[in-house]
Amino acid sequence: MYIENIEITNFRNIEKINTSFNKKYNIFYGKNAQGKTNFLEALSLTLNGMSHREKNTSNFIKNGEDFSLISAKVIKEDDIDTFIKCVIKDKRKYEINSSPIKSRTELLREYNLVMFTPEDLKIIKGYPADRRKFLNESISHIFPSYHSALRKYNKALKQRNAILRDYSKRNIASSLLEVYDETLYTIGSDIIKIRINVLKKIEKITNELNKEVSKDEEVRFFYSSNVLENAKDLKDIKSLYKKALKNSRNDDLMKGSTTIGVHHDDINIFLNDLDTKKFASQGQQRSISLCMKLSLIKLLHDKFDDYPIVLLDDVMSDLDKFRQKQILNLIKDTQSFITCVNYSFLEDIDDYKIYKIEKGNLMGGK
Repeated sequence: MYIENIEITNFRNIEKINTSFNKKYNIFYGKNAQGKTNFLEALSLTLNGMSHREKNTSNFIKNGEDFSLISAKVIKEDDIDTFIKCVIKDKRKYEINSSPIKSRTELLREYNLVMFTPEDLKIIKGYPADRRKFLNESISHIFPSYHSALRKYNKALKQRNAILRDYSKRNIASSLLEVYDETLYTIGSDIIKIRINVLKKIEKITNELNKEVSKDEEVRFFYSSNVLENAKDLKDIKSLYKKALKNSRNDDLMKGSTTIGVHHDDINIFLNDLDTKKFASQGQQRSISLCMKLSLIKLLHDKFDDYPIVLLDDVMSDLDKFRQKQILNLIKDTQSFITCVNYSFLEDIDDYKIYKIEKGNLMGGK
């Protein structure tokens, strides 16, 4: 899969860009705050259906304008042409081959994209929510139906929490809570199972990649859940989940929120049997988080027999020459978009295009 060309109008500080790309490496250089990250964000928003920075649609539109438009021609496996358009006004509207897209799940079924930014270090250093976000996004690309299930879970969770917070309805809360409990433990048990299965695959590939990039020893992941004890299959998980929700009800009513469930789960990450959050160096943390993201390349290729598009935002400057070379080798089969301040790391490759971004304008493409 690769983007043949793109047209961007009125997106953040970008007034107008219309350009084509190399099928392999595409390098975007320039000083800070010139629009390099904005450009990658436009790609991600269009093909991935979300920004890595924020959800506020109005902030995507260039100051003084009332709309933003991004359109691209994407070539999929077997040389199938697709045309995607994203129109941003009061909300975002998508079309693929002139047909409206009603949900992000539909978009995830069409396109696969892997993006790494400096903020992804939060996968290691951040909060449980950061690791859940990584896992949810990863699984949603591999299994788009997971994204729909997660939305249903979150909707039921929001409604259950609303009941818990409304003291005036406590007399009827029990019957209402049982309705939402069933949704939470049914969908939640499926979410736990698929998270654990995919996490095992990510762990295996991350280990392989990390040894290539940094020569470190074993990386291990442990899925942490306040629902699980000794569950062996989906039936066990579901019964444990149901029991845990029932047992936590009094606490939930006191606190006004659902205190157990997949929305509290976490991933514990270890390198050489040491907690990476506490004991790994900044370089080790960066390498592991990068390899976790890049593991999706293989997972997506294995699932769809097509390589995803890869976006690397300001990654190379924090890597030594050896790691730069290894990363470029790991993404050699994909179309990649790499932002940087300088491009000295290109000495080891020859199939690329270089663009300069200055004040939202794109120059070059040589």
